[in-house]
Parts: sequence; structure tokens; C-alpha cells
Amino acid sequence: MSLLKPRFRFVFAFGALLLIKRIHAGNDCQPHTWEAKRDLGDEDEAEGPRSAMLALLPPYPPSETVQPGQLNCRFWSAAGEDVNYATCNELAQNYRSTFNQFLILNPNMDRHCQNIKPLTYYCVIGFIEPLRAYDGLCGPRYNYATCIGTKGPCCNSETWTCGNTEYVHASHFPSKTAIGLNPRTASAVSSQ
Repeated sequence: MSLLKPRFRFVFAFGALLLIKRIHAGNDCQPHTWEAKRDLGDEDEAEGPRSAMLALLPPYPPSETVQPGQLNCRFWSAAGEDVNYATCNELAQNYRSTFNQFLILNPNMDRHCQNIKPLTYYCVIGFIEPLRAYDGLCGPRYNYATCIGTKGPCCNSETWTCGNTEYVHASHFPSKTAIGLNPRTASAVSSQ
């Protein structure tokens, strides 16, 4: 009997659907039309939207690898057609940045934003590329190299090596370097 109940429910629901009068829309809907508000001009024109779009191409990707101390721009945004001294601040605020950060990211911009150009891309998100500790040696002993972007994201302040453990694993370095970094492991490394 329990097997018949689900079937009965399905048949009842299906029959109820057949009995319900179909909802039908009349011919009340009319097509929507609108007037074109701007003229895009001829395709053969030298000036116009296409040439303006070419000016908007960002200077990205960089042609060479970013070196430590250089600007590493991660996102560009274009200024509009009408620019003034407030445009720099508007671009900065649109990307949750400050006016001073915008000036750092765009070193050719004067401090009053008087030389901003319309339809030109500006760096809005970025940073100064740090010295990275790809060799695993970080901190003040190693020219303040950072571990960010390497296998060990933290710089251990006792060993000045990348990683979040107390000691550096000896397999990451030649044995003499590992002994120098981890004096307590000298006997373990030399006995192998």
C-alpha cells in the first residue's frame, strides 16, 4: 500500500495540472523601440571611437621582468575624456586607494595632478617590488629580502630563513649552510 501512495500523489498532481486552465497572455505586449541617442560615425573616419579606444590600451604586460625597487603595477584604469586636478583622487578612491598612493604608483604625475591626460591608463593597484628571498635567506642579515612569493611565506627571526618552523630543514641547503643556520643540528647533519 505504501508503494501506491507516491504513485497516487503523482497521478493526482498530474491530473490537477491538466484541469487548470492555461494562462494565456493576450496581444497586450508591444515591441519596445527606442531612438539612437548618439551617432557612431562612419567606419572610415580617422577620428572617433576606434581611435579613442586605441589610446585606452594599457601599457601592460611589461616588456621585461620587474626588478626589486621597481614599480609592479597589478591593475590599470583609464581616465575619462574630461580630466582635471580631481581626476587623480577619483581614480584612487575608485580602487580604495589614497591620492598619495596614486602618486607613488604614477611617478610621472605631478603632485597637483595638473599633467593628467584624458583617455590614458594610469596604475591604480600595485606596489614597489621587494627583494625576494628565493634562496631561502631573508631579513636584515640578507638585505631585508622578503619570503613573500617563495615556498616559505614567513621569515624566521631566529634563523633569518624562510619558513614558519623553528629550524630550517637541512635538505633545502648544502650541509655546511644548514649547519651554519641550525647550530643545534650540526651533530645530526655531520653524522649522516
